[in-house]
Amino acid sequence: EYCGLDDRGLWRCVPLPTGAVCHPVLVHIKCKRDPNGNFICVKGRLCVRGDKMVSGRDHGLVYAPTAQPRTARCEIAMAVAKDYCCKAIDVSQAFTFGYPSRRTFIDIPPGRSPPSAWSQTGKWCMELVRNLYGVPDAPRRWHIEIHNEFLHHGFCPSASDPCLFVKGDLRVMLF
Repeated sequence: EYCGLDDRGLWRCVPLPTGAVCHPVLVHIKCKRDPNGNFICVKGRLCVRGDKMVSGRDHGLVYAPTAQPRTARCEIAMAVAKDYCCKAIDVSQAFTFGYPSRRTFIDIPPGRSPPSAWSQTGKWCMELVRNLYGVPDAPRRWHIEIHNEFLHHGFCPSASDPCLFVKGDLRVMLF
């Protein structure tokens, strides 16, 4: 029977505290196909129904900076002029690396259930240990985490664009 943290450490099964709100979730399912249209696999992602959350009660600020197009154009022009190498990478499930700004409880996802002995002690839910997609302040919390990590490794944020980090000749831009 299911108990404790999930295999990625995103949530833990807990009794719903008195007065707390348990937010609904949905599973976004997508069928992946190859270029010829042949079926490859089915992928699913658990998302929080952020549209049901109340600002101020369930989440904090939602603003997260994004890279400015003019900064990107300048960086690419400089890389071409100096013959630098440019690379683009994608952080898979980036928002799950941020931590919630406050305690957030979600319904138990479909297909999961708490041990049967727990059902007599009240409503059980999942408490988020890390953010999931759909939480309104997840982008901001992710930006805070990556910003702190860059600072820890000696990068300096640009004064003109908070998504550009510089360390010597190395420049990293977050999109």
